[in-house]
Amino acid sequence: MAPIRKKVCIAGAPGVGKTSLLQTFVYGAPDSGAQGLLVAHRLIERPGTDGIDLAIWDEPGGESLDANVKKLYRGAAGILLVCDLTRPETVSALVYHIPALRSAYPDAVLAFAGNKADSPECRVPEVDVTALGHAYDAPALLTSAITGQGVDALFEALAVRMVE
Repeated sequence: MAPIRKKVCIAGAPGVGKTSLLQTFVYGAPDSGAQGLLVAHRLIERPGTDGIDLAIWDEPGGESLDANVKKLYRGAAGILLVCDLTRPETVSALVYHIPALRSAYPDAVLAFAGNKADSPECRVPEVDVTALGHAYDAPALLTSAITGQGVDALFEALAVRMVE
């Protein structure tokens, strides 16, 4: 039996930590020098299967869902939406894009990361991130690519939801 393969795209405004989250999840630590489109794999163990092979696509930071980003998301089983807890406007940007994402990718499972939870300058309360999760019946956790807080748990929750 082969692993279950699922494509996940990471979306969010520039600078929210999309690439750092991917790198922390796959490699154990962020690499601040990485830029542009990244694709990485990690196998999630799942009882009764050969695991879930996540192909994680990190889009270059952008605020709009232009044609290139829409092509990138094609075939995605999951979309991880990332906001920066030190920049409240990044939550508003996610909320703005959700209807377009739901319309274009109605079968994709959503998950929300409130990133930079380790920062002493957090200005977005945890309740705002969890409210997004409740509103869209999606996993939503505070994360830190620097400390690893919540990173594995969020990707694992997304993986499980994609195969349910």
